[in-house]
Amino acid sequence: AHHSCLAAVSPMTRVTGRHLALIFLVVLATASIQALHAPAITPEKLCIKIKEPELPKLIETNNVLIKVDKKHKLDSTDDDQYKELCRRYKSTSDERRKSLIVGNIAVDTSSGVVDTPGRNYKFAETLGASDESQWPQYLIIKKGTSIQESVRYTEGDKSADAIGNFVLEQTGARIGIFVYSIDGLDKMVARFVAVRDGDILAGLRRKSFAYMAKLISMIPHQSETKPIADLYVKAMFQTLQHGREYAASQTRRIEGLIEKGDISSRKKEELSQKLHVLSRFTEPVKLSIEEERNFYLSWAVQVGMWIVMLILLFFIGPGDDEEDEEPEQVVKAERKTSGKRKGSKKNR
Repeated sequence: AHHSCLAAVSPMTRVTGRHLALIFLVVLATASIQALHAPAITPEKLCIKIKEPELPKLIETNNVLIKVDKKHKLDSTDDDQYKELCRRYKSTSDERRKSLIVGNIAVDTSSGVVDTPGRNYKFAETLGASDESQWPQYLIIKKGTSIQESVRYTEGDKSADAIGNFVLEQTGARIGIFVYSIDGLDKMVARFVAVRDGDILAGLRRKSFAYMAKLISMIPHQSETKPIADLYVKAMFQTLQHGREYAASQTRRIEGLIEKGDISSRKKEELSQKLHVLSRFTEPVKLSIEEERNFYLSWAVQVGMWIVMLILLFFIGPGDDEEDEEPEQVVKAERKTSGKRKGSKKNR
């Protein structure tokens, strides 16, 4: 009876006991790798309403793009373009946003009192944007300057694309959702590129970085970052195959396609993302001593995790099955012995 009970619980023991450590290591290794490849996408930032008392404080540390327009405007075309601009802005990484704030001033042109301007009208006058025939007016006040030094947008095209280009020209900030960086892979590429051509050992180091990047790309990503992770991996293996000039030659080819201009906006975004990834090979990110130490430490820990898991899979797993089979063999032997005893009693 004792052995029968042991045989009954042994399958549960096999699942929850022997392999519990293995399951824990799988979860831990997955979490550590996900931490490494976490995309450099910051929490959403929304466009704000610009208030006159707060503006001087904002421009101390930020570039500020301001849209001045009539409150409750009936024509919604310009308003739709501003909403599109805000949609792009809120998904833009801090790296490319470069301390940019986007906001609007809604001017009430009638206060209900004769010869008395409405809300925010004097504010618009202070900014030099009170001419209603020019609304919506866009202007940029650069970080560290004053309200009087604002730069007005004077072109007729007030689409989200045009205003985005205006911001890029004036501040260097790129508004848009079409290029992302994956911080862990940026660092991986930096180390990959830093390995000098030479002996077999150098080649093995570069291959190790490429395969580690491939491993990272296999972990579940957010839907928008999985294709980007694949771009990093493809570029690394193509560089191994075609040499260091691969990134530069592909950059020239893609820039030529964009300059032609006969491509859809969606295709342009895809090509821009490829250019951004390739730029990590031609102009790799610079790592501080601490960042480099943490990178190698994280890399070594993850490799160690996978080695330990492989050892557990190949060596501990089969032993479990043999140990679990032993009670069943004992039970069968006891049943045979018991059957023989019963048979001998009957014969007597």
